[in-house]
Amino acid sequence: MDSLGSISVYFPLIDSDIKDVLETTMVNAKDYNDFVMSLTQIVLDENASDFLVYFAIHHSAQLLDLKRIDTIAERYGNIPILKPNIFFASHYQGKSNDLNRIIQAADKVIRTHTDDWLTLEMRFMKFEAETYNYPNIIHDSSNLDEIYVLIDSDSRFEFYKTVLYNNLARIADIDGNNTEWSRYNQLAIDNARKHDDQIRLAYCLIEQARISSNNRDVARSYLLEALEIMDRLGSVAGYADVLEQLSTIEMIRGEFSKAIENFLHVVSIRESMDSETGLTALMLSSLYNSIGEYESGLEWGKMAEDQFLNRSFLQSRAVLCQIWSLILLNRLSEAELLFEAVHESILKSGRESHFGWLHFVTGLLEYAKGDVLAATSSLEESLKIFEAHEGTLRYKMMPLYYLAMIEVSTAADNTEIFPYLTILEERAISNDLPGVLGQALILRSELALIQNDDAMLRVLLQKLDDLAKEPGLDFLSRFVENLMHRI
Repeated sequence: MDSLGSISVYFPLIDSDIKDVLETTMVNAKDYNDFVMSLTQIVLDENASDFLVYFAIHHSAQLLDLKRIDTIAERYGNIPILKPNIFFASHYQGKSNDLNRIIQAADKVIRTHTDDWLTLEMRFMKFEAETYNYPNIIHDSSNLDEIYVLIDSDSRFEFYKTVLYNNLARIADIDGNNTEWSRYNQLAIDNARKHDDQIRLAYCLIEQARISSNNRDVARSYLLEALEIMDRLGSVAGYADVLEQLSTIEMIRGEFSKAIENFLHVVSIRESMDSETGLTALMLSSLYNSIGEYESGLEWGKMAEDQFLNRSFLQSRAVLCQIWSLILLNRLSEAELLFEAVHESILKSGRESHFGWLHFVTGLLEYAKGDVLAATSSLEESLKIFEAHEGTLRYKMMPLYYLAMIEVSTAADNTEIFPYLTILEERAISNDLPGVLGQALILRSELALIQNDDAMLRVLLQKLDDLAKEPGLDFLSRFVENLMHRI
């Protein structure tokens, strides 16, 4: 393998004996994954130095190879400088929800070691632990100040700016500041390219695809570059991350069947690596609810909740998906109990996107209980939040779809104006969202049934039948069949 910045950026910072082992292993490896495998074997076969083991765990963490970290930890787990990474791996696997022990372990290393590069590593461990559960854990501003001071103190530390910008981008995302989210992530991309930090570059490109998700061509170009890098590095976890984001693009377009197939593949890969599948389960819950498979939506919502035992703010989000499923299954008493249990924690979370989901589910519950005015108000508030924070088109379309559904279900025989249904159709067409257009046509068909417009109904059914034959849209077939039976 040619020299790889993700490995070689550390060479000027470490002792020559450690550098020589890392460099020789890198040169003899076929790719990054092979390098990490070989380095792991070296530390398992020998009584390796603490710092060599540190890099074996560090690079395993970069590949999200949690099983490999567990294997190394069985032998070397009591070494203090390794504990923050080991604790992080345990956290990613859902084995522990105590992020503070990562911070405490990093603080212990900072107090007992004088190497500036190791101090910087530990300070970033603290910062990432805080970012991971932000805003539940408030940032230690003095730690961030020290990070800036250390990076500025030595030009050899400049590659760490990628990690800094990446975490600042995540915080901006959580805060709903899309401008800063994009700006910081682009800075991270530029810095990673400058230092040939390929693995971090790939993940920043995936993040940039998330930022650009409403522009599918741009998002796809970022993902294809990330996929090329992950393939070159031999990163299986990275492949799953790219596939997940590509599936999100399919979900936005309304290609629900195709998105479900790919998300299930992502779950399979991550389960084989002992990695968390919570976010993917959350996507699957939403997708199954959208295509009318509410029992599956409920099960995936429960799975997401189980995966998020170490992240209470996402656990609440998973419960909202379950409430959505229960409402659609007409199990309202169960839905109300869950709603009461989770309502307060969401309000305390401080996350605007979660407020959007809370209003969304509130609207569905109010509609199911027959309060159309309250339901409309709640769904409008949900739409307002998602619009203000420039979330993905998928999020914006969900409250819009249900607002259109309420318009149709409460329509009189002579009603002619349907503002939300019209907006839903126009956005589906202008943004090339064929699955969403199919949902709008289903509502139009329901309206034609209500108003006894047989001619219009035949036209709409033909359009729906044509759409259902397109890749990823076969979920529409069951709705067409249902309409045919009702006719």
